[in-house]
Amino acid sequence: MPIQSRADLQRYLDATPIAESPLSRLSPMGRRRFLDEINFTARGIGGYGTADLEAELTAGDIREVLALFGLHASSGLLSDAREVNRNDRPSRWPVPREPTAIGLKFDQLRALDRLPADPTAGLTGDARARAMHDGYDRMFGAGPSLLAEVSDTDLDLLFRAAGMVIGATNDPRYFNDMDRLLAELQVRELAQKGHYRSMHRALVLTRNFDRADALARAHPSLEFSVTPEIVDEVAPDYTGPTIWSVGQDRYRLVHQALELDAPAVIIVTTDPSRCHFSREAMTAIESDPVLGPLFAKHATWLVPQAGSLDVELLQQWNHEHPGAGASLAVDAREWPAIDEWATPTFYFFSNGELAAKVVGWPRGEAGHRDEVVAALGDIGLLQ
Repeated sequence: MPIQSRADLQRYLDATPIAESPLSRLSPMGRRRFLDEINFTARGIGGYGTADLEAELTAGDIREVLALFGLHASSGLLSDAREVNRNDRPSRWPVPREPTAIGLKFDQLRALDRLPADPTAGLTGDARARAMHDGYDRMFGAGPSLLAEVSDTDLDLLFRAAGMVIGATNDPRYFNDMDRLLAELQVRELAQKGHYRSMHRALVLTRNFDRADALARAHPSLEFSVTPEIVDEVAPDYTGPTIWSVGQDRYRLVHQALELDAPAVIIVTTDPSRCHFSREAMTAIESDPVLGPLFAKHATWLVPQAGSLDVELLQQWNHEHPGAGASLAVDAREWPAIDEWATPTFYFFSNGELAAKVVGWPRGEAGHRDEVVAALGDIGLLQ
């Protein structure tokens, strides 16, 4: 029987010598992190982390580990797997059996990154990003002076930590760390497909498209998306928030200003490509006889800054949902009033001032319709 709960896992670990388990293919620290990140729910496994699988295992190892849990590896995970298990590779450093100093710091940063956003408790996306900034700068800011003296395991963790803080903060200043660490991984012939994918995501996330395209050209087998044509329609003296609207007939983005100082403006953070709650909210509102026309006239559905642009997916969505078409946020720093980029979140502005905010769209036919109706009243669109 596959492992489907924490209790099942503990029984398996108690009964099976680790040397006889596929889990032995992971290093002790990688194994601990992988098992910690499995999300066991009442219905089974709701998710699991792949970073340590990618960092250490071959495709065959990954299949065997996931089979313990009744899971099947995605083609992407298998295609990025190592050709030789990292723990079998000759190295001047033994595989650590206990956390190293860098490993302990990495686990602390990972714990910060995994904190769920909870605006009711003051943990907004902005607050979490600040915590990641401070945590990384405190624990990794100085960095080791001689990377040549850092073990293979710790070198990979340092690279992952730099990518983690960029992903949480959208801050390009950590690229120097990623660059330096990737270069050392390359020198040691440790750089894997996953390292290049992490770098490409970080470059797109921080809108460094020239470097992202250069990386794509250097690694054509990874089939990275190339940057679309970007047409700039923003006046040189404009200083407010901007969006990229998605070209419907061509692979391009149009850079446009978005004024918030109108009597009534609705901004909704959304992600129809990845978030089913967003899709449910957009579909429900578009088809609502009251909300649909108001949102079509006054709302912008805004996809947060991310490590992929998903232009083709958004083109398809916008074609199928003309009353709830999505645009892309260019730079989150242009939107100081948006303190939570979790999707979907509804922001209601009146003459440039934030008047109301509604977080989420619960499953069910009504979602947060009543709360949205009340917020529309706050900006004068409904009585």
